[in-house]
Amino acid sequence: MKSISKITFSFLCILLCASGMFSFSYSQTLSGKVIDEQGVGIKDALVRLANAALSDTTGDDGTWSMKIPAGIEPFVRRVLLPVPVLKGTTIYFAISDKNIAVKASVYAVSGRLMYHAVNLKLTPGFYSLHPLKNELSPDIYLVRLRIGGVTRHYKLPVIGGMASGSGASLRSGVDMQQAEKLTKMAVIIDTVKVSKAGYAPSAVPISSYGDG
Repeated sequence: MKSISKITFSFLCILLCASGMFSFSYSQTLSGKVIDEQGVGIKDALVRLANAALSDTTGDDGTWSMKIPAGIEPFVRRVLLPVPVLKGTTIYFAISDKNIAVKASVYAVSGRLMYHAVNLKLTPGFYSLHPLKNELSPDIYLVRLRIGGVTRHYKLPVIGGMASGSGASLRSGVDMQQAEKLTKMAVIIDTVKVSKAGYAPSAVPISSYGDG
């Protein structure tokens, strides 16, 4: 009888370093180092700059370097929404574009769907979501929040029943203190991707060829 060997993967990490100024007049050098989980440089890993269609192979110590030609224009720009923040049993999040679909579903720990706290399209702005209903019994509940194409999961406890007036609700607008805690929106113009046989691939988005 043939046996099946288990293949395990180590992870690749990418350290980035950019030098010079990117503009239509000057070239830009983007460099970095590919390391494993122990911080050891990985030799002969393929590093690709996706949108600029450039690549390099790491040296003995895992370092790599790419010269970005003068005047190159990134052709893909992707907006990353601010990351939601959980405080207590309230989720604070932001919407940056029009008609973004938001769906928050509450599940029992068994995986059974309890209800949808939110299922609609929202306009740009800051929001606070309290997904738990008053009638929920003490337990741990799972909340799946989907904003556009990004899904996040949360575990929210109900201890001794919900307080009066704290039912499931969505409110528009949050105070500046909560708004400042949300991760700032980033515009992604390119992605550094690295791969090598025997390792799980890795990728790091960048918002500028001049970013460190």
